Amino acid sequence: MSTIFDRHQFFRRNYYIQLLIIISNLVLIAVVDADEHNSQPVIGSYNISLDAATKAATAAVKLCHRQKYQVAVTVVNKAGIVKVVLRNDLVPEIALSISHKKAITALSFAQPTSMLAQRKVSKILATEKNLLFASGGLPIEAAGTIVGAIGVSGAPSGEIDEQCAKSGIDIISDDLKFFNP
Repeated sequence: MSTIFDRHQFFRRNYYIQLLIIISNLVLIAVVDADEHNSQPVIGSYNISLDAATKAATAAVKLCHRQKYQVAVTVVNKAGIVKVVLRNDLVPEIALSISHKKAITALSFAQPTSMLAQRKVSKILATEKNLLFASGGLPIEAAGTIVGAIGVSGAPSGEIDEQCAKSGIDIISDDLKFFNP
């Protein structure tokens, strides 16, 4: 038989557990909110920021355009989610898909796609529809951490695509140096 004292202990213990949960949630919210206010200019949560992705894509398009090439550029974050897509007016639709696949491939293997294109690729990887083992994709690295990737398509060769992609990374390289995970 339970006594009033036992019931009181039960409710008191549940009260403290609920109070502990509420306090924990408030602390967690405060920490997350404080972290959002301390965001870095180029990187947010170890990902390339929209501003940096836009700068990189714009620089890549401009370099290829100065060389009279019409290209598409895709920048993805470390999860492979598209941050920015830019293209010249005359770029065919297929170039968008190719630039995206190059970015995903560079991100997935954390290597320039030109290095991957030189290797023998297994049949399984060669048939993967989201990967493309051709020059023109580069991972974007900050302080030893991959924070995204850039892919370029539309120039007469993958090597030129890669030069344009590199110019995009070069434009944000100073900002990437200050990243401290």
